Amino acid sequence: FPTRRSSDLAKELRELIKELAKDGVTILLTTHYMPEAEELCNRIAIIKKGELLGLDDVVGLQNLVSYERKEEIKAKKIREQEEKNKQNLEITLEDIYIELLGEK
Repeated sequence: FPTRRSSDLAKELRELIKELAKDGVTILLTTHYMPEAEELCNRIAIIKKGELLGLDDVVGLQNLVSYERKEEIKAKKIREQEEKNKQNLEITLEDIYIELLGEK
């Protein structure tokens, strides 16, 4: 039997879930990977320690957080990205390796 990569299997599974949902089949999917939930689910439940914090579509869940708090989250993400960019400016062994090989 030919072997398939796990990424191929995951893609096939996502496509199957989309087709089943399109046919009206209810699917209960558990994931901590939010891009997957956004892609596959029309309703999302957020549960913490057994307590239902929210159950809605993406827009409905976004509306559970105040504008001010969303702005704080954006500011935090900007700070984190700036810090990451500063770290990327440091010369690493990989940078030296690439420079010595003459590849760009």
